Amino acid sequence: MIQRCTNLKNSEFKNYGARGIRVCTRWLKSFAAFKADMGPRPPGTQIERKDNSGPYSPKNCAWVTSKVQNRNRRNNRVVDYEGVSRTISEWAEVKGLTHNVISKRLSLGWSLEESLNTPIKAPVREVTFRGETQSVKEWCEALELSYATTISRLRRGWTVEASFDPTLRKPFGHSSV
Repeated sequence: MIQRCTNLKNSEFKNYGARGIRVCTRWLKSFAAFKADMGPRPPGTQIERKDNSGPYSPKNCAWVTSKVQNRNRRNNRVVDYEGVSRTISEWAEVKGLTHNVISKRLSLGWSLEESLNTPIKAPVREVTFRGETQSVKEWCEALELSYATTISRLRRGWTVEASFDPTLRKPFGHSSV
């Protein structure tokens, strides 16, 4: 904490000291004062500034888990939905999705509502092809196809016929994450 706020040679100085983040004088002068103000560090926690632009000081610091701290980063994307502001990671937890799924959907031009409320497609386990139903893995073995490529095509919305066609390289239909 002190090094990244005061030492110009510290690799993190640009993100702390150079941005004007300071350590309060009491803590700069005495580790005992820091420990008296913050108490012992609980297992699995690290120090966090409540106001990301504020100083390291008793009123602005707390012991938090890395999960909580990661939500206070400057590069987090906060989105408002139905009057509530949350990071994408928080929305992912609430909606039972992943951060990557929501981010990818938004980057593909999906609306925020679609990105948050469209369930992830269930994994494709069995398919019917040429009038016979069996697992994708069995079909891939029988047709000598790449399982990874075939399952990826099915998940992206390709038809079964197109997914099993080894000559195709471009997707049929639209992409859905």
